[in-house]
Amino acid sequence: MSPLKGHEMDELLTMSNREINRLEAIQRIQDKRLTQKEAARLLSLSVRQIKRLCRAYKARGAKGLISDRRGKPSNHRLQAETIPKVIDLIYERYRAADLECGQCPHLEFDGVPSVIKISQGDLTSP
Repeated sequence: MSPLKGHEMDELLTMSNREINRLEAIQRIQDKRLTQKEAARLLSLSVRQIKRLCRAYKARGAKGLISDRRGKPSNHRLQAETIPKVIDLIYERYRAADLECGQCPHLEFDGVPSVIKISQGDLTSP
């Protein structure tokens, strides 16, 4: 089964396993070999989501099933100028405790969220 059945192949698409599974299910729906209700159960989605995916597939082909958020930064990321402040605060207040990454207590100061995640790579000596 061609991943772009019924659509021209203009470009190479990168799809996650989940998106490939959705594509296969939507193609089976289009071929009348699977109902929307069965596809919803198979993919752990609602029938409404399956209908939305079918519309996206009809309009844009396989590209319609790929997340538009791919490659874009998270809406929940810290601002770039905030990260050094947080790292300085950790070193200033918690260095003596010799905590490993991810074990820092909740921090609140100058508008920094109370729960933060800092990778090991961010924790270099100041």
